[in-house]
Amino acid sequence: MLANLFKLNSLFIGIDDDGKILGIESRTPKDKEKFVHRIFTLIKNRIRPGFLIRIDFEEIRDYTVAKIFVPQSEEPLYFMDGIIYIRHGDSDIKLVKKILAEYAF
Repeated sequence: MLANLFKLNSLFIGIDDDGKILGIESRTPKDKEKFVHRIFTLIKNRIRPGFLIRIDFEEIRDYTVAKIFVPQSEEPLYFMDGIIYIRHGDSDIKLVKKILAEYAF
């Protein structure tokens, strides 16, 4: 199984920061297909290096929530929309800000 090969992080779409379940638009299987396609397209077009994810859908209290499994990367740097980011703990820092903070006169 994928979880045995890589450390996976989970991202939930359809639950707000306070834990309130809002759900996503998924009245039909076609809605779920569109959602998956949109997420894969966003990753492909905006993030380098690319990576594979897995998306599962769960029904919680009559709402559909998307659970996205993202493998932890061994790469410390990545590009999103042409901007370089570096992982620092649980945070993403724009590399330029980090360089300026460390090497400012």
